[in-house]
Amino acid sequence: MVVKVYQDFMDTSGPEGVVLISFGSTVNLETVPQRFQEWFFDAIEKNPKVRFLMKWKGPLPQKYSGRLNNLMPSEWLPQRELLRKKLQKNSFLTHLLSSDSNRVLCL
Repeated sequence: MVVKVYQDFMDTSGPEGVVLISFGSTVNLETVPQRFQEWFFDAIEKNPKVRFLMKWKGPLPQKYSGRLNNLMPSEWLPQRELLRKKLQKNSFLTHLLSSDSNRVLCL
């Protein structure tokens, strides 16, 4: 069962769906070079009708603070439960280690 706060966020997505961005404990996006962070945040900003769930620790970069209403950053995401949630369109962006490939294949 998906935690209510995530469920509510996903349920308010339109037909464009939800994108889950998580690199597990292997890569912390908040520690990668700023230009890579901006790739993600710029893509999120350019797609306002898509909802994004992103594993992110701490505050967003100042440049994006208050600008990304379609983003729910979270230090922890119930990844398996979120991936089981069926919406019209879903995407999962990850580093794709063996355990993640098993999750994706089971969708």
